[in-house]
Amino acid sequence: MDDQSLHTPRPIDDLYEEVRDYDLVLTADAPLATALNQRVRGARLGKLAMTPKEVASRHAYRYFHDALITEADTVTRIASDLGLPLKHVHNAVQHIMAIRAHTPSVTPFLNETERAVYRILQSLPTELRSRELFEPSALSGLRIAVIGTQLFDELDRLVLPEDYDDIALFSDRRYNPAPLYLLDGEDAVIAAIGPLLTKEREQEIAIVAHSASSMTTRLKSYLYGKGITINERRYLRDDLGVRTILSLLFSTWRLTHILVREVRPFLEMFGIDADATFDDFRFAEYVRREEGRDALSLFELLDACKRQSFGDAVRAISERLCSPNARITAIPEAFWKALDAVGVLTKPVTWQRLSDLSYYVYSMNVSLDSTKTGIVIVDSASALYVDRPVCIYVGLDASWATEPQAAPYIDGAAELARDLVRFQVMLCQGKERYYLATAMKDNAPTMPSFYFNILYGRDIKGFDDELFSTRRPGIRPTYAAALPAVPPDEDTTPFEIFSQSSLRTFVTCPKKYEYSLLVPGTEKPFFLKGTLIHAFAEVYAARPDLVRERGEAYFADLLTEQYLGIAPRETRELERTDFALAIKAIMAFLDASPLQPVPSMEGLTRSPRHGKNPVAAALGIAISSPASELYFEDSSLHLKGIIDLLQDKTTIVDYKSSLTPLTPSGAMKRMQPALSGDEVDYQPLVYLAKLRKETPGATLTFLYVYPLGTKHEMMKGKGSVEDLLLKVVYLPHTFASFLETPSSLAWFATSKDRTAFLNDKGNEQIARWIADHPFPDPLRGAGPRDLTAYAEELSAAFGSEKGAQSLVSDIAAFRKGKAGYNKETRAVYLFEDDLDAFLSFVDTQLARMRECLRTGFSREPLSTSLCGTCEYRDLCCGGWD
Repeated sequence: MDDQSLHTPRPIDDLYEEVRDYDLVLTADAPLATALNQRVRGARLGKLAMTPKEVASRHAYRYFHDALITEADTVTRIASDLGLPLKHVHNAVQHIMAIRAHTPSVTPFLNETERAVYRILQSLPTELRSRELFEPSALSGLRIAVIGTQLFDELDRLVLPEDYDDIALFSDRRYNPAPLYLLDGEDAVIAAIGPLLTKEREQEIAIVAHSASSMTTRLKSYLYGKGITINERRYLRDDLGVRTILSLLFSTWRLTHILVREVRPFLEMFGIDADATFDDFRFAEYVRREEGRDALSLFELLDACKRQSFGDAVRAISERLCSPNARITAIPEAFWKALDAVGVLTKPVTWQRLSDLSYYVYSMNVSLDSTKTGIVIVDSASALYVDRPVCIYVGLDASWATEPQAAPYIDGAAELARDLVRFQVMLCQGKERYYLATAMKDNAPTMPSFYFNILYGRDIKGFDDELFSTRRPGIRPTYAAALPAVPPDEDTTPFEIFSQSSLRTFVTCPKKYEYSLLVPGTEKPFFLKGTLIHAFAEVYAARPDLVRERGEAYFADLLTEQYLGIAPRETRELERTDFALAIKAIMAFLDASPLQPVPSMEGLTRSPRHGKNPVAAALGIAISSPASELYFEDSSLHLKGIIDLLQDKTTIVDYKSSLTPLTPSGAMKRMQPALSGDEVDYQPLVYLAKLRKETPGATLTFLYVYPLGTKHEMMKGKGSVEDLLLKVVYLPHTFASFLETPSSLAWFATSKDRTAFLNDKGNEQIARWIADHPFPDPLRGAGPRDLTAYAEELSAAFGSEKGAQSLVSDIAAFRKGKAGYNKETRAVYLFEDDLDAFLSFVDTQLARMRECLRTGFSREPLSTSLCGTCEYRDLCCGGWD
């Protein structure tokens, strides 16, 4: 690739040696000007290097009586004069600036409002006007050098004198951005460069990345977490106190509907604890509860803001927010000036005024004190020279190329040429350079910046192209580090046991499981409804007399009021109907299924939830049902769980609040790894494995109970208890031995063809044939072709093609839980080999879990469609769309 390599820019030290004796050096790149000035040694009158903007600003006194005003002041003055919203004026000013950078003929490209803005803009002492009025003769007599004239726009060229020396940006040497390290994702990038990012080296390092990328945000978070300073200019919008005040003021407009999780960060700032289980409660309802008493003061503070002026509201919030021990100790003076500049300081808080203030803070570059030390993070879209010995380039993807704006005043070819010059200079900064990219982005292979295609004159389809000399540091999820090696942590806490939910989450996606450990769970609306239904069921199982005495209506009201912490009060009657139906269904089920003495089980104890029943708490009673809320932990099975109700020694009951009960085939599909799609549910297998260990040789039942499963039928007074149930029945023999029993084959004598075939050929003869010819099990990988071939063999043996095909088809359907092929319509059957296969699967996942704990949790969803609904999608940077 030597004949197609990139131009090598001249190092800053090289440029300095050439320009050091000039009176003035002009460059369009402010960091380069700063770097050149920092190299000056000895006494000197004035700066060596300046940008055209800086030169014009220094001579502005020749044309203006007043000092130059900032963009923010410019916008607020014009908005006040014209009576226009800040946003409209700001957009107009930016449009005018963009046009003027390309042509002096501005007016033809403006609409009527923008022309009015332009007329006032021309009369104000702005940096733009200072360059337009600048007379290059002010630089006469000076020996001037200009570095990179090809990067000067039309405004910059207004400052150029007639006579200057043009200093070349590039040398005669060439280079390639190689080697490039191609890593699995953003976690791997941070793991790879982490050892370089130390407090001791923070003055040596610059990181070049796309400023709007999640990678930049994660890098900043990583550096903050490591206590490493970031050298960056701070604006008013970056101040935590200012952002907090604006967010709190905006929240006052939806104070009756805002959720606890939305104000949780503010509660923490005010030193108020809130149980994460209430995150989906409405804040207004939460503060009425005993648990939310401490948060009432914040609610009252926000409620009062809408009746105050901005000054009073900000003062009241800041007095509560700022303290010597808090992260926020003071509100910047610039924010108070902003209130005055926008004209809202003494005016009542209204939505429009708040919107104007927010726009001013977030859109105007109102500067605060900036740090001058630390690691520099440079935007790949604007970087040119970077004066650091170590430069780490992260990304180099399609986001690093900007398409020239399509406008009649823009020369697209000239813009692209400038961008290509900038790109080449940027990629060769620092004496020590590292180039890193991620293999995947937005669920597709990452594409290199299109600038590479242009500069190399060919189609570059990926980072595997030879020009990058790509290195792949390891296979997912092991991040063998690219830069130096990052040894994996030792496995000091081996994983030993799964609950059904942790197993489901881990199988769904290991990364999701990791986030579930790091982020506290919240009480989702559908979970809370289920929690309350469970709680009532436990109360009724323990105290049926109390429930009958108070009456169903009493408990429907009680559960509804507790649920309204989340649900809007406008839906009260609809929710009460649901609870009333669920109560009636649970009472009917428990009345029809008397509880038996609880059997002795190894490791069976009270669950952690025992005694925390919200319905019992509201009644002021204690619940001590020996059959409900039982916890087991079995180290030999590597499984644990909480049993809703142990009906007898062979039956476990689990209540589900879903309105759409699982079908038998749906339940079987979710339980079997060979059939699982996007959704998995191993709960029946976990509990039946425990029951089988305690009662070997017995027929066992895991019973799903759906109190709202026939809601619409129940509202009509129809339906029965049986309609609410889905049974997962375990039979204590293998599937093969089940089929070898003549009486079992009788299950399938439910149609004319099958009955005739079994009666004519004899159940015993067919059973013996099946014993010698094992049935192709669809749960163990057998497909349609296997079943067809088996039916042909059976037909050949007994001489009835239609009957044989019908029997094989129905046995396969029965195995998959299809309705109509069982003794009971809403039942699915499992066998010894099913539980054995599941326990083997658990062992496999256990080994996989231990490897993840050692090397890191990878993003491996069962299906990428799950990522769109994952509750951690905002945290899982670099995941899937």
